[in-house]
Amino acid sequence: MAEIELVVADDDSTDATLEMIKAYEGRDARFVFKYLKRDANLGITKNYQRGFAACQGRYIAVLEGDDYWINSKKLLSQIAFLKINNECSLCATNYMVKDEDKGSFYPRSTIEGGYKYIKPQELIFDNLIGNFSTCMYRKSALYRLPSQIYEEQSYDWIINICIGMHGLIVFFKEPMSVYRIHSSGAWSRHTHLEKIRLQRGLISTYNKLSDEKFAIEFQELKYRLGKEIYLTKSFFLVKDLKSLALKMRQLFQGELYKIISRWFKS
Repeated sequence: MAEIELVVADDDSTDATLEMIKAYEGRDARFVFKYLKRDANLGITKNYQRGFAACQGRYIAVLEGDDYWINSKKLLSQIAFLKINNECSLCATNYMVKDEDKGSFYPRSTIEGGYKYIKPQELIFDNLIGNFSTCMYRKSALYRLPSQIYEEQSYDWIINICIGMHGLIVFFKEPMSVYRIHSSGAWSRHTHLEKIRLQRGLISTYNKLSDEKFAIEFQELKYRLGKEIYLTKSFFLVKDLKSLALKMRQLFQGELYKIISRWFKS
């Protein structure tokens, strides 16, 4: 059986992740561990760039630090599909969302059998893939990405959109990984309004990275997110006004009680 290369791109983390990984070395002869040197924190995008570049295999699967896989056949299924479908550049899967703050656990999309193909335009409208941990790439497809993509604030969203420009994207409908949401996560720590603003702020850059081939879709998304920002801000305004009105009512009732009490005492 061919060797399985595990490339560990630790971005100068301050927890015990690296030590935990090293504890698994030597347990299975199929696995070869490769640790990338860490001198300083590179940031998410640059760290992915060096991680992808260090991989020697024909197929590259990603597992982000907060997530985990839940199907022992995930990698085998993805490799098998890519081997017989040369026109496919990316194989992603459905996943479970584990919100640790809310205590919820649910699938990103309806759990079914089989698979479907996803176009870049569909990812712009709704990033169904959602995170790197569901993905297995054909290495040649990753190497075709424009170098400028790593100079920007790029996440799985724009990388997968660009991947879809030169090959098919397939999505397995069965959940095979878990995406964890918690207050200290790089993305999940932002409020809903902050996420919308960040996404909207990246649209012009992402439109250029994709050679403006999806300018209409990005423009529609920008309008939709702008509308959502307005509605979200209006909701918080109404919520704040209701809170203010309640406080004023409580204050008024308290003052009225004091006046009545003094009147009876007199």
